[in-house]
Amino acid sequence: MFNKAWPGIRACVSALWRDTRGAILIYVTVGLTVLLGGAALVIDAGRLYTMNSELQAAADAFALACAAELDRTADSEDRALLAVNTLVANKDTYSQNASSGI
Repeated sequence: MFNKAWPGIRACVSALWRDTRGAILIYVTVGLTVLLGGAALVIDAGRLYTMNSELQAAADAFALACAAELDRTADSEDRALLAVNTLVANKDTYSQNASSGI
């Protein structure tokens, strides 16, 4: 029984092997996966550089606030620490939207 069906199975498999109508689906799927992965990496890298510049701006603000209060008077160190602590107490959350209310 199997010997009688073998030529039919062989012809069916051979026809499926030669049929290339659905091959484009594989190429599109792989291409879209690579494209979306690349886009995700670009977004992550952009966010990394933005975060770096925001944190550098905050560090610069802390240093300038502290340095602006250092004028060689007796209470200059206390005023410098107060200036930095005031900036820290503002609770600026970097990497958060400013209008989010957090």
